Amino acid sequence: MSGTAVMVVVVVVAVFVLVGAATFAVAANRRIRRFARSNEIIPGLPGNAPADWARSPEPEAVLHRRIRYALDEIRQNPGIVPNDRLRVARDELERAAVRLDDALIASSTLPADHRIERRETLETAVDEVEKLPGIAYTGTVGEALTAFATATDRINSLA
Repeated sequence: MSGTAVMVVVVVVAVFVLVGAATFAVAANRRIRRFARSNEIIPGLPGNAPADWARSPEPEAVLHRRIRYALDEIRQNPGIVPNDRLRVARDELERAAVRLDDALIASSTLPADHRIERRETLETAVDEVEKLPGIAYTGTVGEALTAFATATDRINSLA
């Protein structure tokens, strides 16, 4: 094969690689933007949070987004789907997180003094939910199951 033919093959392969990378980047960016605009705690299940909470600096809105991002990290863990017990525990956690989000929405309408107290109580549950992705990725199945159940019980006791 001549040097020119090799060069043509290299250029064609490079173009295909660049087109593939660009397509992947555009699709990933679209997915990220769609997620950022939505207020769903569970994908496909419309949430009750106000639309402006997607970008609002209000403390309850920030807590809402923290829940969403933590649950999204858990959903992206490839080790959960093939494990029936973890998948069930995750689904229970997601349902509890919807109740936690509803409690945040309700707390946002309280008078200021009650609002702050209630928000601080609910924030402890949000803190616990945020720790779960790390446990799910680095811990054992048993540790993840225990952490999911503990967080679900904590949320259920507050929401």
